[in-house]
Amino acid sequence: MKTSCIILFALFLTIVTHAQSESVVKCNIWKPASACDLPKSLNVPTQWSCRNCFWTYKECEKINKKSWTGVWLTFNKETDSTFYFKSHYKNISLTNKKTNKIIHPKAIAWYPICMSNPNCDLEFMPKSLRTKEFIVNFKPKTNVDLILIFDSAEPGDKLIIDNFIEAEIQ
Repeated sequence: MKTSCIILFALFLTIVTHAQSESVVKCNIWKPASACDLPKSLNVPTQWSCRNCFWTYKECEKINKKSWTGVWLTFNKETDSTFYFKSHYKNISLTNKKTNKIIHPKAIAWYPICMSNPNCDLEFMPKSLRTKEFIVNFKPKTNVDLILIFDSAEPGDKLIIDNFIEAEIQ
């Protein structure tokens, strides 16, 4: 029995180590002069499907008026190339390292519906997102960027998207 537990534990550690090595994760505070200055280099997923979705875009000028903090997440997955947004981003959490308080994003930089138009710019999809199913797909082994806006964030805080990505802000 003891040997079986040790073998299972070793197998578990191997799987966890492999899953963590699959992701290249960078997570930093994003502090532009203006939230309207979204980098053109962002590689935001453009393949997604949404069932029973509703949202409006939040103007960057409104974000500038708040004292919110941006977090720039870059990741790359070897195999798992799908993640989800739940209503009000309830599956995306930022845990404060000092207080363990959990907050959800106020907005995420995203392409509007006209994403196939090269003249479209990134906009902010606010927390008011309501959906039954919002599936985001991307090519494996491709860097993906997300800029998420929170009430507050600082180095050492932990960002989690479901069981898909976990990153510490540098």
